[in-house]
Amino acid sequence: MKNLNSGWTIEEQCPQCGAPITLQETDRIFSCDFCRVKLYILSSGFFRYYIPPPKDLKEEIVYAPYWRFRGMSFIFSQTGLKHRIIDANRLATGHQLLPASLGLRPQTQKIQFLSSEVTGKFLKQKIPFKQILTDIENPGETSPGQNKLPSVLHQGFIGETTSLIYAPFYLKDYKFYDALLEKAVKTKPGIRTPKSVPLETDINWNRSFLSTLCPLCGWDLGSEKESCILMCSNCCTAWKASLSGFKKVMFKIIEVKAENILYVPFWKIQTAVDKLPLQSYADLARLANLPRIASRAWEKEKLYFWAPAFKVAPKLFLRLSKQLTLSNFTAKAETGSAKTGLSFFPVTLPATEAVESIRVTLFHLFINKKKFYSILPEVHAVAKKQELIYLPFTIRANEIVQVQMKFSISKNALKIGRAL
Repeated sequence: MKNLNSGWTIEEQCPQCGAPITLQETDRIFSCDFCRVKLYILSSGFFRYYIPPPKDLKEEIVYAPYWRFRGMSFIFSQTGLKHRIIDANRLATGHQLLPASLGLRPQTQKIQFLSSEVTGKFLKQKIPFKQILTDIENPGETSPGQNKLPSVLHQGFIGETTSLIYAPFYLKDYKFYDALLEKAVKTKPGIRTPKSVPLETDINWNRSFLSTLCPLCGWDLGSEKESCILMCSNCCTAWKASLSGFKKVMFKIIEVKAENILYVPFWKIQTAVDKLPLQSYADLARLANLPRIASRAWEKEKLYFWAPAFKVAPKLFLRLSKQLTLSNFTAKAETGSAKTGLSFFPVTLPATEAVESIRVTLFHLFINKKKFYSILPEVHAVAKKQELIYLPFTIRANEIVQVQMKFSISKNALKIGRAL
């Protein structure tokens, strides 16, 4: 499942006028072409979707939950680093009477947001999401002659899209039938049919909507559909959506006086690390064996880890995180203020995911140093403070180039990342 464009298409109705709207899986903002309303979609916890059964089916529908995961996976072992994009779904119930995976069905069927208005019975979600992730990366079975996975030092997941999708089935003659194919589900020999299966009793799964107007000046928050932080171009403020409304987000801009500039977001995270002598940038320079002599000034500089505030492929994510973390980037950043006319790339990776990336970057820095193998699994990093920093990039034909450090990012890589 490595197709980066294999996200779902979701059917929705405008809550104001009822007009049909089609969303991509990564969309969090939709605009209605009929009544012109623009709304941010929210859910407590993770989103829940369902595949509607055929309308002419008379059987009572039983919906089965499947965990959906899509994001970056990083595995560090004594043989090196493996990273990839995972796009998978797994059964979230505790029995084996149903298919273990939906396969490509979510991409071929019409998906809708699940609400309390959907009729039918719902099997209880019993398997925790963390167990699903472990099963995806470590299936526990090896083919004859295949070596077992080497000792894993760290396994990290970043930028994941997590949700539950409910697939329609029905019971007939003590067997589960696929409601879409109207065929009995094939089970492995020896699987016993339980006398009963647990059902959900509290079904309060309605999504919420926020009008995308700036709480400060009332201007339209003009961000891309997949943005998790919305920018106001009128008063130059940033906002994060929550169930209680929009909350202001502080950010800084390293502004330059030049034309054709795109401001790209990164998370700068002040970090405390245990088990390793990492208190300052000088400590990082020594442990990472940088080809520079640590100056006295470095001894006083706090330890910061950087991470892109946008989704990109794992290899590029690691390169950018490592490059900025080791660069000791200290260009002066100004607090975002009432400045208009600047072009911003959307924030699609929240601060919580950036914090998760600290250990991934840390392991990447030290994975080839055998003396750290014994303690790396015990290393923990704590984020003391997170800052959203917009760095200036010059826009060129096929890439953007960072103004101060001159590294480049392919435009195609940015485009692909927005679909992750």
